[in-house]
Amino acid sequence: MSWVRTITSTALVGALSAALAGCAFPTADPKAEALAKGVYDQLRKGDDAAIEAEMSPQYRTPVLKAQLAEMRAMIPPGEPTSVKQTGWHFNTDLNRGDDQGYTYAYSYPDRTVTADVVVTRPKGSQQWFVNAFHVNTELTQAPAAPPVSASPPTMAAPKKAP
Repeated sequence: MSWVRTITSTALVGALSAALAGCAFPTADPKAEALAKGVYDQLRKGDDAAIEAEMSPQYRTPVLKAQLAEMRAMIPPGEPTSVKQTGWHFNTDLNRGDDQGYTYAYSYPDRTVTADVVVTRPKGSQQWFVNAFHVNTELTQAPAAPPVSASPPTMAAPKKAP
């Protein structure tokens, strides 16, 4: 009977190997990645119209501009000193379409700004849209203290009434 178990085990391993041979891990779509990366630059440069055009239609609302302004206030002026992709995920739904999420860390002299972007491609479409965007800021060094004067402040004597 041991030969039956051996044949069954071998057949199972062979069938499983054949089934997995056709599978591949998902990879980032270059168009989705470019869209996700571009949103941050558009935000920091104040190009709200470009962001609105790339948003999923249900998020193109009057409150979008206020939300973008709030996020932009968290970003320091100027170019980041470096950019590093720190995360990526992929999800597919046969009824709805695909989602790809990207996380980037933008380094500045005094802080790191983390941007999370989720782009979606509706079922049957080739176009990606921004479906979610979040910015978080973390100070990497304490803000500079105000300068200390060498002499104590003086107060003017009150004026006497005439």
